[in-house]
Amino acid sequence: MDVRNSRRQDGRSSVITANSLRGGQVVWLGAGDPLGDGWRERIEQATPVPNDAIAKALDRAAAAEAARVVIGIYGVELDPDSPTPMPVTERERIRAAGPSVRTDLGPQACLAGGDQGAHR
Repeated sequence: MDVRNSRRQDGRSSVITANSLRGGQVVWLGAGDPLGDGWRERIEQATPVPNDAIAKALDRAAAAEAARVVIGIYGVELDPDSPTPMPVTERERIRAAGPSVRTDLGPQACLAGGDQGAHR
């Protein structure tokens, strides 16, 4: 398990992220089994976890890394003032948005009304 930022503020929540070993894309843990259907390609589909419970959630998600479903699992703290799931760090905002050099690919292509097939 990757440890990016262990500084978490009380009363906030985080989501769990990793990279898919199948396609390499950034994925977020949503509702469902982390060994199967729990990983989502959009942060909006991630399941927020209270920061005081993130360590236990990361331990549960680590089984997916051991099973070679994903790699580089870690928690990402969310901005409590955002109406949608928004990471507090710029790095994670970029990861959530998709490739910054090709706006026709990744989640940003779908959000901009691009080809829905481009985001796979």
